[in-house]
Amino acid sequence: MSGLVRLTIDKFANTLTVEHGVEVAPGLTIKEQGELIALQKELSEQNYSDFATAEEISSSARKDMMAKKQRVEELKESQDRPRVDWVKQSVPKSIFLVYQLGEAIELIEGMPQWLIDKVRYPTIIEIKGGGVDVEAFKQIIDNTTISKPAEPDYEYKEQAEEQVTVVQGHTRNESIVIKAMIDGKVNNWYDFVDVSSKDGLVIVMPKKFLERDWAPINVALKAEFGDHWIKDGKQSRWEIPV
Repeated sequence: MSGLVRLTIDKFANTLTVEHGVEVAPGLTIKEQGELIALQKELSEQNYSDFATAEEISSSARKDMMAKKQRVEELKESQDRPRVDWVKQSVPKSIFLVYQLGEAIELIEGMPQWLIDKVRYPTIIEIKGGGVDVEAFKQIIDNTTISKPAEPDYEYKEQAEEQVTVVQGHTRNESIVIKAMIDGKVNNWYDFVDVSSKDGLVIVMPKKFLERDWAPINVALKAEFGDHWIKDGKQSRWEIPV
């Protein structure tokens, strides 16, 4: 995962979209490859050359030709540059963004409502003459443990002796990998992958060609364990040391 997070706010619809950036190796997407081929074919069929004069083509046609040539050059340059794909995430109940010049940016998800109210309406804490008692407010923040979001509704059983949550039908290490996917909002992971163990590794094997479903799974696993995707044709998989 690149560490990029994109928040898009629609002020009219009062909606929020949260996306995580995934670094992708250089190369064009299938859509971009098709666009490049189509543009090159169109320019070739129209027989436009760099030496075409104003007398040979109209002003509008010349502008159209230059725009298409510019787009072709942009696509060719993109073939050698890594890119970031944006994967849509489910929106948490609350997001709190803290930014201060020169300091690290903090993105807090799932902040409890009472604490949100104190941030939005700080005059709850008043001092003589009006305003906000900053020290009192800081003490409230420092003494607060922000609750974690509830665990996904999935069939677990508690293995008390090891204090590890184990997914029914799977080993402890396999359960750790499964939990990483669930925490990454891939709740229906079992529709996409099989999870097993071999030679001390947890193997996450796609059941089919994942297409768009590959990125959310990779984001969740990479965030927790690092990059362990193995490209091997139809046997491509994640091999995770836990």
